[in-house]
Amino acid sequence: MSDLLLKDKLYDLRTSNDYTQKYVAEYLNMTRAAYGHYEKGKRTPNHQTLLRLAKLYHIDISELINNSTTPVPDDRLTDFATYDLHKKSHDKALLLHENHPSSSLSKDKVKLLEFYDRMPDMDRRKLLLIAEKMVKDNS
Repeated sequence: MSDLLLKDKLYDLRTSNDYTQKYVAEYLNMTRAAYGHYEKGKRTPNHQTLLRLAKLYHIDISELINNSTTPVPDDRLTDFATYDLHKKSHDKALLLHENHPSSSLSKDKVKLLEFYDRMPDMDRRKLLLIAEKMVKDNS
């Protein structure tokens, strides 16, 4: 991917990870069509979107805008959450968990919040209904 344009890098990263445009768009909290504009070169992602894309693909943001691709360890990726102006629940949970080891958030809870954040709204509602029913049934 060394000499590719950003639009081509985004396409290659998405397809090599077997992600759909819809999946990446939901992760970025935008429509599939809006994300598609990035891959077509009609729009350029802003800084915050580039940070989230780098986190999604486990690469450094500079590799999206420069001409290289080197995997980045997961422990460096969580630092990006600090710069996210639209912090999602999993970003807040990760920061809380990392900065406060005595926190009640286990790694499983953080992971659950991360999955929840990546789900479409309709699936989130279904998951909450299922969880509520499970808690009631076990009470």
